[in-house]
Amino acid sequence: MNLLNRTLRTMLPVAVAMLPMVLTTVSANAEARERVVNRTGPNGLSTQRATSRVRSGDTVTSRSTGTGPKGKTASRSSDVSYDPATKTLTRDTVATGPNGKTVTTDATTVRTDDGVQRDVVKTGPNGNTVTHHAETTVSKK
Repeated sequence: MNLLNRTLRTMLPVAVAMLPMVLTTVSANAEARERVVNRTGPNGLSTQRATSRVRSGDTVTSRSTGTGPKGKTASRSSDVSYDPATKTLTRDTVATGPNGKTVTTDATTVRTDDGVQRDVVKTGPNGNTVTHHAETTVSKK
């Protein structure tokens, strides 16, 4: 316990002194976030997940990569943009599994005068394409 108290007394002034620098860095990059999480299971095997998100104007770009205990990686990247003039949200996503196979998804959602219209095109690793169209109407009374 004594060691813990000495460590806290030593580190606390350093942490307080660095706080303005950390806050300045966070506020200067408020449009970008990054995070890395490492996990080790009870059997000693570990995994890692790294994510980043950047906003620029009406577009948000997200990237995520996971590495499994045997070193294989899977990733997903997504670009989402919104056009307020046309009330259109567009999301383009590419996901690659640990086996190297890729799936792409392109989705467009448009707000109409009386509801929402959504179109999705998904292309699998073998080039097969699935298309989905949905319309929702909202009754205003």
